[in-house]
Amino acid sequence: MKKDSGTNEFIDEQALLETAEAEHYRPQAESYGDYLELEEKRTVGPEERESFVKSHVGYVVSSYHHQRVRAELEQFDVSWDNITPEQVTSLKSTLEHASNEEELQSFLTDNKLFLIQHLGGGHGRYVIPKPRLGAELIPDYLIAEMSSIGIEWHGVELESPLAVYFTASGQAGSLLTHATQQIVDWRTWIQSNIAYARIPRAEKGLGLIGITNDLPATILIGRRTAEMPERFNDYRKQIKTNLNIEIHTYDWLVEQAEIRIQQLGR
Repeated sequence: MKKDSGTNEFIDEQALLETAEAEHYRPQAESYGDYLELEEKRTVGPEERESFVKSHVGYVVSSYHHQRVRAELEQFDVSWDNITPEQVTSLKSTLEHASNEEELQSFLTDNKLFLIQHLGGGHGRYVIPKPRLGAELIPDYLIAEMSSIGIEWHGVELESPLAVYFTASGQAGSLLTHATQQIVDWRTWIQSNIAYARIPRAEKGLGLIGITNDLPATILIGRRTAEMPERFNDYRKQIKTNLNIEIHTYDWLVEQAEIRIQQLGR
């Protein structure tokens, strides 16, 4: 188990790698900046020189993510391009008859590919249902998206398909505010436990490679109707801007799946 012998706390291996690589590469970045000034006769300021360092560190971290992803996340791998029209029909039927969050949680856990259609292809998509963060915090899903720049995480919270978006007084409904607070709470937990979250599962960590506390999140709630509240889109924009949380109805999952099927020519 990777713990500091002095404090008995988990060690954030990625953070150590970032620091070490930045210190190692910074003299080379300075030399490269000097070379550009000499050869191209232009000023290469501190910010541009630091961008050379950040680019190098980003490449190293991306390689680190790719090295670890198979061991940590292979069991959660989801093939995004196996979707069929029959599966979309099944999703539509489930949405028509579902009366609570648990029914949709069960369906989506059995059909995880619906949660990644908006992400496309890339180097791998991994969907983790109900990951436990500490004693009480359990996101409905954490999704890892692999690409050439490394790993990016997304969180998903589900609420009832019958949810009321706003109260009669114009305030956000209780389920909407509850989902938002849940996301804030588990982001705060990740911030306080980042090393433990990233440590390999074999070393008693959570194995969430490269996760960050500012990961984007999505709330799936309600259905789209002709009577959608006028404030709904304004509220969505506000939450997206302030908290990096997207709010969609469950019909959005159908749309994304149908777009993918059209792209695949099925």
